Amino acid sequence: MLWKEGILFAIIILIIYKLITNLQPIFDHFSNFFAVISPFIVGGIAAYFLSRPVDQVERLIKRTNKSFFVKRARRFAVLAVFLMVAVVVSLVVSYGIPIIVSNVIDLTNQLGNYSRTIVTFGTELIKDLEKSNNWLLSFISSEELMKTISETFSVKGALSQLGMQAISIVNYIISMTSGIINAFISIIICLYSLIFKESILIFFNRVAKAFIPTVRLDAIKSYMYKSNDIFYRFIAAQFLDACVLGILATIILYVLGVQYALTLGIILGISNMIPYFGSMFASILTAVVTFFTGGIQLALLTALSLLILQQIDGNFIGPRIMGDALKLNPMLIILSITIGGAYFGIIGMFLSVPIAAMLKLFINDFLTIREKKLQEREAANFKSTE
Repeated sequence: MLWKEGILFAIIILIIYKLITNLQPIFDHFSNFFAVISPFIVGGIAAYFLSRPVDQVERLIKRTNKSFFVKRARRFAVLAVFLMVAVVVSLVVSYGIPIIVSNVIDLTNQLGNYSRTIVTFGTELIKDLEKSNNWLLSFISSEELMKTISETFSVKGALSQLGMQAISIVNYIISMTSGIINAFISIIICLYSLIFKESILIFFNRVAKAFIPTVRLDAIKSYMYKSNDIFYRFIAAQFLDACVLGILATIILYVLGVQYALTLGIILGISNMIPYFGSMFASILTAVVTFFTGGIQLALLTALSLLILQQIDGNFIGPRIMGDALKLNPMLIILSITIGGAYFGIIGMFLSVPIAAMLKLFINDFLTIREKKLQEREAANFKSTE
């Protein structure tokens, strides 16, 4: 028997060695596979987010008690939600996108002026420091400092960075056709997933029952329902809060006369979906852009206005919308955002909070079960000692 175990061990080592030495081809195959099924993944994600609005519209249609509509309630609900999404997307593409593109082009064209402003500001600052005989100048000469500033903020440097991305931009334009086809497939997958949602769930439930015991399956389904509720409420609340803050920020920026108000307001709204850090980074960016386009006074006034708006949102608007649904400690939120951002970037920062809430739910249930077992054991020991 020992020689069989030795052969089995050698085979396992050989398989592991082959896997390690051929990781790149394996990753290539997986990436190609995911590229093929990406329309199905995108369509499934879209169907997930549209599922609740469709369910709500379906319930409204069924309340009409019209047999023609009740029998086809699901299809009418999907059609209504798709039409609403199409109207919103068309409005954004028709009115919002052109303004944003115009602002970005104008901002890019002004890079030369902004770089000269920075160099001028740095020159004046160095002259003031030289007059005051500041000790910091003993470590770096004014010429070296100005050379560093000029190279950092020069238009040539910015254009060279853009040139490095030219190939990827061309490849992106070439792949537009396949992107349009994938988008069309994703829409079809989303449509069918929403229409046949109940049939799909029944099928997966049958498959799960065939392999998982009923008691364990019920526990898994319970956690899945709770996790889904937490995740969906968080996403919906964050999206609504981002829309409210983005609209209010845009109005404030327009009233103050800030240039690129719509683009900056949209950035503030989107960034607000990342708790704690997102709105802070977007506010700093807005203040910097306002400094170059409107001067120091307008930049300070803008920063102060956005700070007040964030305090109102954080203390009144956000809690009202969220309803304190997650009930997470601020330290846990900051820790989860830091870890999520470090390992998974922007998406990790966005998803870290609901994932932390789910983990908290699992850990609390686990501790409750453990505490109950300990209490039962202590009660049993107490009875035995009597």
